[in-house]
Amino acid sequence: MQCRVNELSAKEQGMYEEARHKKILAAETKLMNKHENEMAAHKKRLELRMNERLKEREIEHNKILQRY
Repeated sequence: MQCRVNELSAKEQGMYEEARHKKILAAETKLMNKHENEMAAHKKRLELRMNERLKEREIEHNKILQRY
């Protein structure tokens, strides 16, 4: 009888660990996707700012050229 209880307990423990592992993997994947999306948004924002500054520099350069 005790052997059967131990078997069931080990089986339940294995199922619990497997379910826990799957949850952890899902949470990790979700977090990685979130970070990738955030990084892409930051990169896009930086690129837009860089382009904006380049345009401003070009405009300023043209103004200086027109003065002379």
